[in-house]
Amino acid sequence: INAGYLSLDQSFKNIQIKAGLRAEQTRGDGSSSGTNTLIDRKYWKLFPTLFISLKLDSNNLVTAAYRKSINRPSYSSLNPFTFYTDPYTAIQGNPLLQPSYANSLEFNYSIKNFRVLTLSYSVSDGSIWEVVYQNNSTKESISRPENLNRTTNFYMATGSPFDVTKWWNNSTEVSVGYNRTTSAVQGNGYNAFSWNW
Repeated sequence: INAGYLSLDQSFKNIQIKAGLRAEQTRGDGSSSGTNTLIDRKYWKLFPTLFISLKLDSNNLVTAAYRKSINRPSYSSLNPFTFYTDPYTAIQGNPLLQPSYANSLEFNYSIKNFRVLTLSYSVSDGSIWEVVYQNNSTKESISRPENLNRTTNFYMATGSPFDVTKWWNNSTEVSVGYNRTTSAVQGNGYNAFSWNW
């Protein structure tokens, strides 16, 4: 992986802007004598970032940020060999895995360093998830990482540490999150979502 990064930082009266751009060149070569699989990947990608901070007055601060990021599969996820944990359960890598890419937005509002509200939203394409394949004749279950189409995350929170008195510090947070994954898995449509708080 070859990468170069450019960043700019500019402040005006009550506004601060930071912008960045990372360019990455990926070159990947791999081969497996056991599966006769050859991997040859060469590509360029750009990853921009933008951060804006607005000081409304001496107590109120609003920030917003955008970021594009990459999540590469680990070596063990790419290793095609099968590792058995017992006679019927195994883990197998996937040499055809691609990295996943995420676009994230975040908004924060704070009063006197107390976080009143945080909102974040991200969409990941090609998210890497473990998929279990069942072999009905051998009764084996093999877990293998796959790229799924799209994962969407939404998060909202309030609260942060603050001093009640000189000798008493409190840290309280209330948050809610929503996650949704949609993809084709083993030839079928997969659509799962969850809430957490």
